[in-house]
Amino acid sequence: MFSKKLTARFRLLRWAVPLSLAVLVAVYQLGLARWILQEYGERYHTLAEILFYGIGGPLLAFLSLDFLIRWLEERETSELQSRILEETRANIATSRGLNDETLQTLYAISIMLDTLKSSPLETPFEKAALLQEAESALDKTMARLRMHLQDPSFSQPLPQNGIAVPSTSVNFYKEK
Repeated sequence: MFSKKLTARFRLLRWAVPLSLAVLVAVYQLGLARWILQEYGERYHTLAEILFYGIGGPLLAFLSLDFLIRWLEERETSELQSRILEETRANIATSRGLNDETLQTLYAISIMLDTLKSSPLETPFEKAALLQEAESALDKTMARLRMHLQDPSFSQPLPQNGIAVPSTSVNFYKEK
């Protein structure tokens, strides 16, 4: 479930937090606490203990959790960026394929129309069949383009913080 990097960070925190707390307490008890007791007496020593442990422990817990939250946010951001990149690549591949197919269809229709203009066909039925074939190819291409342009994954902006932003584009094309 967790990535190797995140697991390594948890292992680091598992040892670093208790060790740093132990070092901090030892330094305080062997240095500052003795000095306060000797210079100011029991009353100020007790007050210093309450302040030190009342602030030091929660502060260390806060900093540890803050680091943990940052690491988790970094992981979530990386996963989101990876997903957006994957979707964008898929959309680009679909667009390229559709563009190529559209160009090929339009080229084929232009050849059909050139043939219709340049060669005298024998019957109006042959002309009508050729025009019907061109119209059908155009209709299919337009329908595929329309479907591609109306696809929500193309019309919506990229999500921000994992929340999809509603599309502000208006669709002026209608299916036949």
